[in-house]
Amino acid sequence: MIAIRPYVTKLFQKTPPVADVSASAAFAKRFSMLLERLPIGIEPGSLLAGDFGPDYLPAPERDAVAARLNERSRPSAPDPEPPADMDQPELMAQRFGIRAGITIGHASADYARVIEQGVEGIIADVARPRANSTPEQLDYRRAMAASLEAVVLWAERYAALAEQRAEGVAPGPERERLLQIARACRRVPRLPAQNFLEAVQSFWFTHAAAMISEIITWDSMSPGRMDQYLWPCFCRDIERGVPETRLEAMLDDLWAKFARYCVANHNVNIGGVDAHGGDAFNDLSALILRVAKKKPRTVPLLSVRVHPGMRKEDFRLAADPSLMKTGQPTFYGEEACRKALLKRGVAPEELSRFAAGSCMALVVQGREYSGMWDVVINALTPLELALNAGQPFSAEFPLALTTPPNNEYRSIDELVDQWARYLSEIADWCVERSATYTREYGRHCPNPFLSALIGCIDSGKDRSDFGAPYHCSTCDMFGLVNAADSLTAIETLVFKERRFTLAELVAAARANFEGHADAYRAISQCPKYGNDDEQADAMAARLAGRCAAVLRAHDHDNVHYLPSFHTLHGHIDTGRKTPASLDGRLTGEPLAKNVGTVPGRAHNGLTALLLSATRIDQSEFSGGQALDIVIDGALLHTPAGVDQFRALMETYFARGGLQLHVNTVSAEELRAAIKHPKQHRDLMVRVAGYSARFVNLEEKIQHDLLARFER
Repeated sequence: MIAIRPYVTKLFQKTPPVADVSASAAFAKRFSMLLERLPIGIEPGSLLAGDFGPDYLPAPERDAVAARLNERSRPSAPDPEPPADMDQPELMAQRFGIRAGITIGHASADYARVIEQGVEGIIADVARPRANSTPEQLDYRRAMAASLEAVVLWAERYAALAEQRAEGVAPGPERERLLQIARACRRVPRLPAQNFLEAVQSFWFTHAAAMISEIITWDSMSPGRMDQYLWPCFCRDIERGVPETRLEAMLDDLWAKFARYCVANHNVNIGGVDAHGGDAFNDLSALILRVAKKKPRTVPLLSVRVHPGMRKEDFRLAADPSLMKTGQPTFYGEEACRKALLKRGVAPEELSRFAAGSCMALVVQGREYSGMWDVVINALTPLELALNAGQPFSAEFPLALTTPPNNEYRSIDELVDQWARYLSEIADWCVERSATYTREYGRHCPNPFLSALIGCIDSGKDRSDFGAPYHCSTCDMFGLVNAADSLTAIETLVFKERRFTLAELVAAARANFEGHADAYRAISQCPKYGNDDEQADAMAARLAGRCAAVLRAHDHDNVHYLPSFHTLHGHIDTGRKTPASLDGRLTGEPLAKNVGTVPGRAHNGLTALLLSATRIDQSEFSGGQALDIVIDGALLHTPAGVDQFRALMETYFARGGLQLHVNTVSAEELRAAIKHPKQHRDLMVRVAGYSARFVNLEEKIQHDLLARFER
């Protein structure tokens, strides 16, 4: 299969520029032209339309496109050394792992509204007069309507293709399949869906168009609560006597499209609580799990929302050993997530709309811009500044800081306060830069189609111009656990036991502990987060609380800056940039991952790790707070074992935990796969916010996972 995303980007770039109109009107016109020119196809035997890309070009042109794309994808020469004259943002990112900007391609659209009202209904709302609308708002809404209409015309291209193919087929099942596709594409997404096929087809057109509309990337276009918004049409067909096997076949086709066009963090939610507080796990939830188990894939990401009212038999379906062997699903604590959303300002009446979107963000589906990587801060950098008179250990800091250096700390409290001051200055720079870049991106690179589906109609503004009811920028805090363990070591060795001076410990870290074996040994023996240790966990909770306060101080109007422990696998590369730290981590070693520990530091078992993680107030961290755990897969092969696993999980969620990533693969299997990759091509693991085939991962990620899987 020819790479689709680069082709779509190139095709959009080839659409003629549109002069003398606004950026939003120009996008709408070019988006429409892109969908008119995009090659389309209908796969043999599929019940759904919606395939697209260069594979559907005539053979000579297809071969030429494949050759061009392959030429561009050949490995290039290694990146040169960073130039000495890097500007401030480059220096912050390259040397310290601190960056700020905008994250596009992350959204969870209002699929329910498209299915229930049809695009015509949404266009009617777009056209509805609103008091005090500016010319700019009216222009933007016209661009929304034009973009929505373009997707209707795109669907009708598939209807015409199906009708054309049906003309050449004799009466029978194949002809009826094509005519059924044509009928569906003539109706949806233009009109409300009447049955399950039309609902699934409407979803796919909307989802695919949303991905395409972001042009450059569609990394995390998450379907969200699919078992809820498809449920009415599912019930309608069951009542009509449509066999469930037929409905299952439609989902099989949809999952094949997910695998072909989407990436691993497109998140399908299952279960949870409905708008009336009842258990939302239904027969469609179970069917989605059955489809996912049938042919294990890394796409889409499945998220099961657990709450005390979830039936035992439904949880056992979700914890199926064959599915969990792939690192699927993610588990979310429904009640803890809702508490976190309320704390960040989500209206109580909108809680039923929340979805686990992307890798780990909590979003109000169809009402929110979600920037998963808008701000990234290395929490060890402000600690270095506090310990080294306002300068990092390894290089001059590019920001002009106003916090006066302190060389004489009388207590750990003074040091923590100084860390927080430097963190605040760094956060100020990041937030200001992210907000400016985001607003400029929205003005110059708008997306009126996606904006119409995430609540921007009333504002008449782009999703990147703060037009959604909730504009949430996630602020990913790398190394927060390392900073906490470092301060715990300082508290123990300097202020309590007085075995070392602070200057001695700083000198040891700056020397990467070479020639400082005593200090390294003493630091290694200090309490560490992840072991249910009161002192270490209290420090982690303390820093997390200070971090949340620093970032949330920037909230205003509909804009929220959400602190997050989310690292994905960025803890590896950021660790490579970071000097040795006073938690005993050596120069270049990975940082702690998500809200977990550094490998080898959690000595007291899984329960202790879970208890440590819940001493942090996770309700402050709706930007993402995953904990990665490994369990023995044999536990899931008996009902009693599954119940034991659920009890452990529900304890974590009841104590405020938000999310668990679970692996059941053993370290022995990973070692075998590294040694004999050809024999383990199908081995899948949960990496972070996504699952992947282990042998396809970069070597650095493979070895980091192996270190974390060691028991």
